[in-house]
Amino acid sequence: MDILEKVIIAWFAFEFVIRLWASGCRPEYQGWNGKVRYLCRIESIIDLVVIVVSAVVLGLQPINLVVDTSIVFAAAALRGFHRLFIVIRLVWARKSTSGVDSAVSPFRMFVSVLYSQREQLAIITYISFVVFFIGSFLVYLAETQTNSEFKNIANSFWWAVETVITVGYGDIVPITIPGKFLASIFMIIGFWLFALPTEVIGTGVALRVEKMEADVKHSPQFIPAVILIQSYWRFYASNHKPLSQTTWYIPHNRVIVDRNQQNVVRFIRAVKL
Repeated sequence: MDILEKVIIAWFAFEFVIRLWASGCRPEYQGWNGKVRYLCRIESIIDLVVIVVSAVVLGLQPINLVVDTSIVFAAAALRGFHRLFIVIRLVWARKSTSGVDSAVSPFRMFVSVLYSQREQLAIITYISFVVFFIGSFLVYLAETQTNSEFKNIANSFWWAVETVITVGYGDIVPITIPGKFLASIFMIIGFWLFALPTEVIGTGVALRVEKMEADVKHSPQFIPAVILIQSYWRFYASNHKPLSQTTWYIPHNRVIVDRNQQNVVRFIRAVKL
């Protein structure tokens, strides 16, 4: 486990150095001020915290001569935070999609799915609370006369919570036939209600991934199509007098197009559009 942690931290450090060096390809991150601006990003701060904390923990780990219990406790807590930061770094890691300038974060995608499915999740939560209160009240009515554990609605609600989430402490259980029958029905409904949010979130994630794949598939075709349409409009407007007013102005003996647009114009003339 220690060897695996060292390999992961070494990879994080190497990746961070490469990304810091390669950030200069973007104009806003060029120069020393740009490097500082890149280091002030949330992702960079998380990476630095992970690398520094991990290096401190892994560096102090071979030193086992510490006797003070407070220092030992602090070292153990630091190691726990170190692993927590590793998990945060893995969740926050961004996976670039080919052909698309934007980056995709699993954490952000999950949050966006929760936000897009907020109405369905709110309805499920409301129905779950209603079922909890109704089930607790019915079991309370069935058990309160013969079972001393169900003294009030609060105890009955506690039993409902620990039963549905399958904790099963066993400190409060129904003993009457009606109470057991109601508890069985309540368990089945509770399992069904807890399965609904999983289905809603899973469907939302699947739809989001499908949309991302469609965007990646159609993005390489979208930009050339836009350039072709714009170039043909400029070619037509520069050789005719269109009824629509152009949003750009071409002075005499000057064409405001780049080399790529000139190639598109040559292609249009070649196919005689």
